[in-house]
Amino acid sequence: MGKLNLSKLTLGINILIITILTILPTQATIKPQIQKLLTTEINHNYLAFNWGNIFQTLRRKKVPGGGKPGDSVCTIAPQRLVEPHLQSKHTPGEILEIWSVNPVFIWYSKRSNIKQIELLQAQSKEVLWSQKIKPGQTSIIYNGKPLQPGETYLWKLYVPFAVEQTPKFKILELAERNKITNELQQLEAQIKSQGANAESITLKRANYFAEKGMWTDALQEIYAVPNPSLELKQIKQQIPSAEYCQELDAAKKVVVAN
Repeated sequence: MGKLNLSKLTLGINILIITILTILPTQATIKPQIQKLLTTEINHNYLAFNWGNIFQTLRRKKVPGGGKPGDSVCTIAPQRLVEPHLQSKHTPGEILEIWSVNPVFIWYSKRSNIKQIELLQAQSKEVLWSQKIKPGQTSIIYNGKPLQPGETYLWKLYVPFAVEQTPKFKILELAERNKITNELQQLEAQIKSQGANAESITLKRANYFAEKGMWTDALQEIYAVPNPSLELKQIKQQIPSAEYCQELDAAKKVVVAN
């Protein structure tokens, strides 16, 4: 069974954010505020680390069911994550909720190139969207009709046969989604008034989602940056890697977490 090392994924996102800070002409008043958000996020999740050293490891559990030992494909996002040995507010089998109606799909394939991706309506299993995948490609942003608040979906990868992992996710209910949308608009207006550019705005939005533990939405913001800088491209390439997807020790208990 595959696993996703959430602390490494968190570190990767935060390194990406900090790297953007060092290369963008962001005003001095913006930088301390964003760094404060990063510190708050780390402390809130009990993730203590320095560069190159992380002492706490978080794992990912597939929803539903999970794969089998030796699986060569690891789904990264959208995907519920798990943290071993710690109590969670989530119940086993609880479906991941996301804000974006055009989510990013990220995966890692150890031995084979993914040939195709499909998005299905979870209940009816109707295929709503299908795309061919290029050799070596490890991510794609959904570009079909906007997904609907309150609806549940699942996604499949083909190599060329369908892999066993079919993670489910749900778009937030309309009221909760609108609340987040309004908060994002306020954040964006604030940072625009400080003369921020597109990557700075994305940085702020990604921090917002990271604070809420909404990693799929944080990643979507990062992957959707138009004309990303060279540094941003390089860090994005590190996200779908074997470091995040390793063999899960079946003897260890995992508890569902966001």
